[in-house]
This record gives sequence, C-alpha cells and structure tokens, in this order.
Amino acid sequence: MNIGRIRERLGVYSDTPVRFRNEAICLAKEALDKRLVFSNNENPYLSDYICSFWDFDTSEYITRRNKEKPNSISKYYAVDLLRTVRKHGFPHSPKNIRLNEVKAYQIERVKAELQKDGKSSTTINNVLQAMRPPLSEAFRLGQISEDIVSRIKNVIMNNATRGIPTKRDTL
Repeated sequence: MNIGRIRERLGVYSDTPVRFRNEAICLAKEALDKRLVFSNNENPYLSDYICSFWDFDTSEYITRRNKEKPNSISKYYAVDLLRTVRKHGFPHSPKNIRLNEVKAYQIERVKAELQKDGKSSTTINNVLQAMRPPLSEAFRLGQISEDIVSRIKNVIMNNATRGIPTKRDTL
C-alpha cells in the first residue's frame, strides 16, 4: 500500500503528493497506531475496496467482465470513475468504514453533501455510478448482507433548455 492510500484511510484528502520523508513516516506511524494497515483483507475499508475494484490492471471484476464481453469496460472508463470517486466522493464518505458496515443512508449522505457543496448533478451522478457497481458486486458475492444499490437514486438532471442559436445570438 502506498503512502497516498494510507493518507486517504486516515481521512486526509489532498491533491498534492507526499514529498517529504518525515511526513511519510508520521503518516505511517499514525496508520499503525490506528491499526489501519496490516488488517483483515476479507473485510476491507470501503475506499480501498472501491479503489481496487476500479483498478484496471488488477481488478477481478473488470477482467471477468472483459472476458465475458470483450472491451466492455475500457481503461479510460475505469480510471475516470476512480478519479471521480477519489476527488469528490471519498472526502464526503464516512472515514475508516468497513465494507460490511456500509448502509444506504451513508451513501445518500454523501449525495446530500455533494449537493450542499454545489456540485453539478452530472458530477454527483458520476460519483454514485462509481460506487454502485462495487457495492452491487459485494452484495452478489456475499460480502455485504443487504442490497444497498437498489436504494440509491440518481440526482435529477436540471439542465437548462437550449435552443438553436439565431444570427442575433451569434453576433
């Protein structure tokens, strides 16, 4: 596990990488003290599960789907969903929550926080799209006991009506 993922598991979200050795050591020690590393792999943290689910090179789900129907999940699609959920979803999701502890109201709370932050309905729906397949697969495999996905609804798109521009509009 890299220091960036450790920092995320500690609840620290930043776009800047860890550049100093002392900072990395402090983060690693804090993660060890909180028992966030070297833990049970059968019940991963939600953020780790979603990250590994959308990792194009190592995901069992993507490999299986692409064998069943070739090129059904592209690398670009997987990377885009992973980037979206890391940038917008994880900062609002519950910190250090295990996969089997996730409830629908927690995902709805993430949606509400994104709306409160003024994110567009497209961004919010993309975050939900990045969370649905991993949770659905976890339910299918028996890693979570209830079907959360069926309870998560998209945000209604509120795009302005656009017409064909006239000559007056283009001048």
